[in-house]
Amino acid sequence: MAFPNDGFNAPTPQQRRSKKIGLPPGSLVYVGNAPDFEPYIEHYAFDAQQAVSHSYGTPTDLRDDHAPEHTHWITIFGVHEPAVVEHVGQVFQLHHLLIEDILNTTQRPTAELYDDTLFASMKMVAWDAHRNRFTEEHISMVLKGNTVLLFQERPGDVLDDIRQRIETGKGVLRSRGADYLFYRILDAVVDQYYLIGEQLNDLIEKLENDILTKPRQAQMRQLLTYKKMLLNLRTIAAPLRDHVVLTERLDRSIVKKETLPYLRDLNAHVREVLEIIDVAREAVNGLIDLYLSASNQQLNQVIRLLTVVSTIFIPLTFIVGV
Repeated sequence: MAFPNDGFNAPTPQQRRSKKIGLPPGSLVYVGNAPDFEPYIEHYAFDAQQAVSHSYGTPTDLRDDHAPEHTHWITIFGVHEPAVVEHVGQVFQLHHLLIEDILNTTQRPTAELYDDTLFASMKMVAWDAHRNRFTEEHISMVLKGNTVLLFQERPGDVLDDIRQRIETGKGVLRSRGADYLFYRILDAVVDQYYLIGEQLNDLIEKLENDILTKPRQAQMRQLLTYKKMLLNLRTIAAPLRDHVVLTERLDRSIVKKETLPYLRDLNAHVREVLEIIDVAREAVNGLIDLYLSASNQQLNQVIRLLTVVSTIFIPLTFIVGV
């Protein structure tokens, strides 16, 4: 699904630096364009037998007094108010550098380990069919004990299937721990990269047929747009390899042995996504060459026609002149 409220522009590099210049490490400053809504929290607590959900309209109501025998998935919608993120960090005793990274929505996707806490940030993407482009949203995940914390910039995501499985008990999700939930969220994000790569490949193939039929200047602009999108998609997808590798190597007290086969499969999936993107980029470069060749061929045909016309009319013009 497309993300709602996707109308804000990312800050420029100068704006990003200006908010952090002169501040000590760990300073809690939101970096990004703030959406217009009040942050709120969604909480799922579940085990193999049951699942309950709860929403916190006032994020400061969140407390770390959850049943230890349950798996907890807590999503914070809206990170543009540092006080809300700071409160969550205090409740779960998160490192202050980790909280700082959550507030910086413009940074490169990264994954780090803070003692017994795994932190991962990435870009969650979705295809916007109306504008023929993909949208992206910076998200951060924290795995600590039996809890997964998910920080999103705004409501709307690609995780509805996971929520439905928790609510209905479908599959094995409710009988696994927080590490498996962490994997499932990562897998859902990677699936969208795969779908978008396939969508761009289909658009590029259609454009190839149009260029072969009749090359036009608008097609070159479209090719350059696709090339830019593919470059951006690869830039934000490539770091997910590091996310998976780090997660595989964690202590078994953080990620259970039973989850490792799923992580290895996810690693292969990430490699496949990158291959799809690279193939699409090569196709775009080939189509740019094809367009230039077709355009030159059209130009040569016009020049030949003008030459024929000139050959016919220049002698006639000379005779009339004499």
